[in-house]
Amino acid sequence: PSQIVPLLGQDLALIVDVVWRISRVRVRCPNRILFRAGGVTHRPFSNRIVVVSHSLHSGWAPRPRSMVLGDLARRGFSFRKRLGQNFLFDPQLLEAFLDDAQVEEGELILEVGAGAGTLTERLLARGCKVVASEIDPLLLEYLEERGSHPRLTLVAGDALGAQERLSTSLESVLDREDRPYRLVANLPYAIATPLVMRLLARDLRLAGVATLVQVEVAERWRATPGGREYGPSSVLFALGGKGRITRKVSGKLFTPAPRVGSAFFVWEPKTEWGQPPQHLTESARELDRPEFSAFLGFTRRLFHNRRKMIRAILREELPADGQLWDQIEIDPISRPEELSPLQILSLYRVCTKNLEE
Repeated sequence: PSQIVPLLGQDLALIVDVVWRISRVRVRCPNRILFRAGGVTHRPFSNRIVVVSHSLHSGWAPRPRSMVLGDLARRGFSFRKRLGQNFLFDPQLLEAFLDDAQVEEGELILEVGAGAGTLTERLLARGCKVVASEIDPLLLEYLEERGSHPRLTLVAGDALGAQERLSTSLESVLDREDRPYRLVANLPYAIATPLVMRLLARDLRLAGVATLVQVEVAERWRATPGGREYGPSSVLFALGGKGRITRKVSGKLFTPAPRVGSAFFVWEPKTEWGQPPQHLTESARELDRPEFSAFLGFTRRLFHNRRKMIRAILREELPADGQLWDQIEIDPISRPEELSPLQILSLYRVCTKNLEE
């Protein structure tokens, strides 16, 4: 190659790293150069090679599947189904997820279940500041041995704490940052809904969700009234913003392969956090974020009895006469799965007012 541009940084470690990677180049065709090691991307550009270093911290350059699995095997690592350890290595798919999530340089990202760091390294490559949580001590040790990074904070232990909150250690890190963040993660299936519900209900700083989860979970999150998938998570997501499934992923692409498929779910708030969503009615706008937790508990109670009539579920809070039901425009013989998110919110308001009186 006649030219190598640009070299981002001139320290010796970077130069050695780039030279080593060039030595592994394989030419497939005259204008297409492929680098077989992670951390350097190919840029076919007339008669020159453009080498772009993902990071000056080469320990966090993307690593191939064989290297990661080999390193973990030498440490005695074995996958634990209970922890939802299913790693994704496909570089094109990982980059596609970040494109769907529309991550931007400089934004704060919460990643729960960092695993082998396959998503973490690409978030760092895009200039994000990452707070990554990992419960497995061996995986955490592996991540720490990859080296420090000025835009990465690793948090050990379970992300879920007591009393419907995040763990104390994770909350303290986010408190120190004290700015909006988004959840971007390949979430372990078992904690996906509990984690996201806690964030939606409690944290004013949550600015969006972009997660890889089980297909059935993603379908529940975006469900509408009338279907069996419709439930508390559907209601909360719908009231706060708009969610969608951007793509589905075969289980065969994971290591090890789960028996179920996955989907990438993206949710965005309608407005800035702390401001009421503009698409809601006046009664709904009165529900501020700190009250979401109580509202979530009310919604769970309704759907725990999803086949019962509303008047039977709320017989202690609401009178049986039809005047009040006509006022809130809800048929008392309706079932929870038939009510829209706004109707459920109206019921919550009326019940709360009656209890206060």
